Amino acid sequence: MGVSKPNKNESGLTGGYRFGVAVNVVVICLLGTALAIGLVAAVRQLSYRVDLRFDTTHDKRYALDPLAKQLLREIESPLEVYYCWGFDEDLKARVRGATGLVRGDILVHAYQPILQDAQVRIRRVLQEWAKATPHLELTVAFQERQAMAVEGVARKLGVEPSELLNRVILRHGGRHLEIPLRRMMVDMQWGMLSGGQIQVQPQAPRSWRVREELVAALRSITAGETIAVGVLRGFRGRMEPGTDEYAVVSRMLKGEGYEPTPFDLSAKVPDRLQAVIVGAPRANLDLQAARNLEAFERRGGRILICASAGAPETFRGVLEPYGISLPSMLIADDGKNRPAHRAPGFLESSEMCVGEHKIIREIKKRVRVFMGICRPLMVDRGVAPRTTTSRLMEVSPFAQADVVRFEIGTGKPEVVPGRRQSLGSACIAAACERDLDAGKKSRVVVIGTEDVFQEQALLGGSLYGNRDLLLNSIAWLTDRESAIGLVPRTEQQDRWINTRKLETPFTVVAVLIMPLLAAVTGMVVFYVRRN
Repeated sequence: MGVSKPNKNESGLTGGYRFGVAVNVVVICLLGTALAIGLVAAVRQLSYRVDLRFDTTHDKRYALDPLAKQLLREIESPLEVYYCWGFDEDLKARVRGATGLVRGDILVHAYQPILQDAQVRIRRVLQEWAKATPHLELTVAFQERQAMAVEGVARKLGVEPSELLNRVILRHGGRHLEIPLRRMMVDMQWGMLSGGQIQVQPQAPRSWRVREELVAALRSITAGETIAVGVLRGFRGRMEPGTDEYAVVSRMLKGEGYEPTPFDLSAKVPDRLQAVIVGAPRANLDLQAARNLEAFERRGGRILICASAGAPETFRGVLEPYGISLPSMLIADDGKNRPAHRAPGFLESSEMCVGEHKIIREIKKRVRVFMGICRPLMVDRGVAPRTTTSRLMEVSPFAQADVVRFEIGTGKPEVVPGRRQSLGSACIAAACERDLDAGKKSRVVVIGTEDVFQEQALLGGSLYGNRDLLLNSIAWLTDRESAIGLVPRTEQQDRWINTRKLETPFTVVAVLIMPLLAAVTGMVVFYVRRN
C-alpha cells in the first residue's frame, strides 16, 4: 500500500503519512502470520506424503529394509494387514481385583501407554510398506475407540473380536499368518496384581523387535507354498529335535515359510524334503546313513552341514566331490577372538565373511558372527569340472590349528601336544554347487562349527548375524534367493512430522511469536523513521 510523500517545506511527518506507515505495519504483520501458518501447514502435509529423511549411515540402517522393499514390489495380488489393539483377555485377567472385577484404571494408566507405543511402531513400519506397493491394504484400529472397525475385521476373518487383539495378521494369496505382540517385545515386564493392588509395576520392554518380526512374516507370507526342510535326528546332534536349539531354529524356519521335518537316515531321504539340515552330529554316521545322505546329494539334494568340534565325522562322501575335507583340528585365532572370551578357540568377528556370494553379501562387515569352537575346511582348488566351491568365511592369515584326537570310548576330543600348525587364511564356511545330469543341480553349504546354532547368538538379531547366515543358507539351498537379505538391526528413526507433542510449540511460534516479531520490527521501523 502506498502513501503520499509529504511536502518538503513541511516540518515533521503529517498525520496521513503516519497513518500510512501504521497501515503498512499491520499489513506486514497479517501477511507474516498468514505466511507462517501456511508454511507450517505445507510442511505438515508434505511430511506425510513425501519421505524427507536422508539416511547417511554406511549400512542404511534407518532406511526401509531393502529385502522388504523387494518383496513388496514383487507382490501382484492384495496383501491384507490388520492390527487391532486393546485390552485383551490376558491383560484383563492380570488386573482383576479381589472382587473379580477388572480394574479399568490400571489398564488405562499402566498398560495403555505401552500398547500405544507398540501400535505407533507397528503402524510406522506398515505405512512405509504401503508406500512401496499399491497392493497393501492396511487396517489399524483401537478397540476402545473403534469397536465397529474391530468387529468389521472380525466378521471378515470369521473370528471373534477378542481373538484379533494385539496381533498383526497378514493375508495373501489364501495364506494367513499371525504375529503376536509379545513376540515383538524383548524382556517385557507385564506386572502383577495382588489383593487389588499392583505388586509388580508393568514396565515397557527393554527393546523392540517390530521390524525384525514383520519382515520375517513378510518373507514367509510371500513365499507361496510351505517348503519342507528336513532336520536330521538320531546322532546326538547339537540341533537334535527336542533341544533348545531345535526349538529356536524351528520357530525361525516356520516364520520364513518353511516346514521343519525331523527325519533319520535309516532309509532313503524323503523326496518331499527340498533341503536337509545335518546339525552337528556328535556320533559318527554309520555306513547306511552315510550312503543315504550321499545318494540324496547325487540326485540333486540340498544339504546344510554343520560339523561338530566334539566328533570326528568328516562327511567325506558328500564333501569330496566339491574338493572339501574336514580335518580333525580346532582353530586358534587371536585376530578373530570373541572379545568376552580370550581363549583363542572362540571365534567371533564381523570380518570373517569373504567374497561376494549371495549368502554373505549382506552380512559382510556389517554384523558379527559367532562361530565359537571351529574346525577348518580344507578346500582343494583343483575341483572337478561343473563344480563350484565358494568361500563364505575364513580366519585371519595368522591363524593356527591344534590337531586333536578323539577318545575311542567317549569320542571326547583331546589336543595332541606339539602338533599346532599354521593355517593361513583357512576357510571355515563354504557354499558348493555342481551340475548333474538332466539339468539338475546339487548344493551344499558346509560350516565348520556347531556353535553357529548357539541360542543367544541366534536370538541376538541386533548383535549377531547367525540368524541371517542360517536363513540365507536355507534360502539359497531351496532356490528362494529373493528371500536372502539381512534382518533389520535398528528400529527406524522417527520421521520429522507434526505430532501431538509438536502441535503446541508450532501453534505458539506461528500464531504468537512470529506475528509479535513482525509487529516489533514494524514499530521499530516506524519510530526510527519518525525521529
